[in-house]
Amino acid sequence: MYRKVYPERSFSSLSGSGVSAEREYMRALAELDEGIHRSGEVAKLVGKTTHQLGPVRDTPVRKGMVYSPAHGDIAHNHPAIACRNAVIRGLR
Repeated sequence: MYRKVYPERSFSSLSGSGVSAEREYMRALAELDEGIHRSGEVAKLVGKTTHQLGPVRDTPVRKGMVYSPAHGDIAHNHPAIACRNAVIRGLR
């Protein structure tokens, strides 16, 4: 299910290292169901274009928090993130 090898660091260190724009991006992705999503879906939730979010999206990809299986697609890569998303959706 998860396609990359996870970095040897804890989930808290991954989530705590992001700047506010990255956190906003990850929060928007968390609002979507698990699986692969179009980058445009996330951009719409953030209220920006995919071009504006390109640099923001790149950082979580490089950190191994998300991956892009195809051009324009994005998905969570770490089981702890996917689990956290389920909890976030359950609280709404």
